[in-house]
Amino acid sequence: STLLLWGIFLINLLNMFLIGYWLPTVLNLEGFTPADAAFATSIYSLGAMLSTLLLGPVIAALGAERVLAVSLLFGAVCIGVLAMVRLPHLWVMIVLFGAGGGFIGSQLGLNGFAASVYPANRRSTGIGWALGVGRLGGIAGPIVGGALLALGLKPTTVMLFACGPGVVTAALVVALGVHRREQARAP
Repeated sequence: STLLLWGIFLINLLNMFLIGYWLPTVLNLEGFTPADAAFATSIYSLGAMLSTLLLGPVIAALGAERVLAVSLLFGAVCIGVLAMVRLPHLWVMIVLFGAGGGFIGSQLGLNGFAASVYPANRRSTGIGWALGVGRLGGIAGPIVGGALLALGLKPTTVMLFACGPGVVTAALVVALGVHRREQARAP
């Protein structure tokens, strides 16, 4: 469970920070004014804030693994649409709102989900380590984005790259759910 949780936090935080740090530059290179690119990035964050209001009750009703996996996949689809389809500015804002909700909102849900992975006497240590490993991904994310741009990849390709970690993180959330159910059934 711990290694799966570490992978989830590492990959999702890498992706969140890759997108968050490079989004204004990518949008600017795609024709947005610096002011519009900054505004679009704030919409990405607004999607994260508002999604947490929705995710909490939905997780309580349907279960964390299912909801978080779908939310992460939704974020990946939004970033994929942003990368592959030339959209008017308004639609870019709407898609970024969804991506922020999918990736950042899910991370906030993952923080709560991590608490259910550990017994009470190990909970703070387990969550602390998961967040610490995740921070390594947060550090690597902007570096990965910069390296991809330095290789000469188009900005849209860099955003398309960000779909992969979202899908992998969703798969790891599902794997963690399966692993936990198998552990619960074991004698």
